[in-house]
Amino acid sequence: MRRRLDGTARRVLILFIPLVVSLLIIPLTQAKGSTASDSSVVVQLNASAPAARVDAPAESQLLQLINDARTAHGLSRLYMDPSLRFVAREHSTDMATHGYVGHGTLSGSSFLDRLSPVVRQGAVGENVTLAQTVEEAHTIFLASTGHLRNIMNPAFHRIGIGVANAGDVGVAVTEDFAE
Repeated sequence: MRRRLDGTARRVLILFIPLVVSLLIIPLTQAKGSTASDSSVVVQLNASAPAARVDAPAESQLLQLINDARTAHGLSRLYMDPSLRFVAREHSTDMATHGYVGHGTLSGSSFLDRLSPVVRQGAVGENVTLAQTVEEAHTIFLASTGHLRNIMNPAFHRIGIGVANAGDVGVAVTEDFAE
């Protein structure tokens, strides 16, 4: 069942999700076999998209916004890693079609489970949210200390961005960072 969020519920959702789905920066080599306390947090929604579509132009736009923010602070630009992008797209599509937001999945996998096949060692981080537009998602991430820390982390050089249409909810966004 699809349900459109009214203005009040949408504002609560936008304010609530960044607080619950906070940043994760975990050294992958140390994290294997362990679980971070919020690496599998999932917030179930009352709305979903019957068929989510990946929005490649929105992903490119978000990469530009991230790199503009980084270069304004004297940091190097991130480059889009195809493997990380694949993982991020899969996660955003899953969130949109199954009506949830989180670092984990409804089947119980954490973001470390998703990233470990494509990142063998080093620190990794993830930002996730639902928003009406990628500009709004970027604003949400910049306003959150934890998410901003991922964006501005000088150790990160690669990123995978997944943006999927989430129907009435807007877009599901996943940013996966790696060294």
